[in-house]
Amino acid sequence: MFRILILTAVELEARALARQLELPAITSLPFPAFGRGDVRLAPVGLRAALLPSRWPALLAGLDHPLVISAGVCGALAPDLRAGDLVLPESVIDPSAERLNVTPTAYARATALAPAARRGTLATSREVVATAG
Repeated sequence: MFRILILTAVELEARALARQLELPAITSLPFPAFGRGDVRLAPVGLRAALLPSRWPALLAGLDHPLVISAGVCGALAPDLRAGDLVLPESVIDPSAERLNVTPTAYARATALAPAARRGTLATSREVVATAG
């Protein structure tokens, strides 16, 4: 059985995703969180600033979960549409450092979502309008 922990940056993203996944609020936690069974969803702040304080409570009872970073973002690929799932093999951060996804975790994720888009995800601190 897969245990899944979905993390977003902000509460607005977490609430919107929880509605779509029909996950109820987890009222026993001291921060906004949603879930049912082996699925949990919570915001962890921009750049995961709140993750260290929230991690122990989120992980309780989820031994070795598949961790998914989810959120609302823009895309410069003209064939991407709202709601498309993107599973990057690596992420290039604003300082141009490449962060690779763990191969075994990536294989698990792509097995669960074979139609997801794959490739490299580039992040930016500013809003951009073109690939250049």
